[in-house]
Amino acid sequence: MKSINWKKLILPNIPYVFIALFATKLGQAWRLTERADLSERILHELGLKKLPTVKSLNEEYSQVLAAKKSVYVQLRTAEAERRELLIHRENLRPILAPEEKPRSKRKEQDER
Repeated sequence: MKSINWKKLILPNIPYVFIALFATKLGQAWRLTERADLSERILHELGLKKLPTVKSLNEEYSQVLAAKKSVYVQLRTAEAERRELLIHRENLRPILAPEEKPRSKRKEQDER
């Protein structure tokens, strides 16, 4: 039976273990430093003193939703007008641009 050479498996990976240990200790030291709170830094960068309340967010959402609904009403009316204009165009097409006599499909196939 073949024996496992543990030394060959462990020794090449020791530097990676030390790097991982160093990274975790560095991360822990960063978190423990003064004013290293990430949320505070983000809020400071955004210029906010504190997070908005749920009530203000709900009010803002309702305003955005109302604006969205009004835009959708305009969209629906524009689409209805477009459909109506297309119908009128198709109704006027024979009058404005008369075509030749309709050819039979058999003659079209023979010409090809």
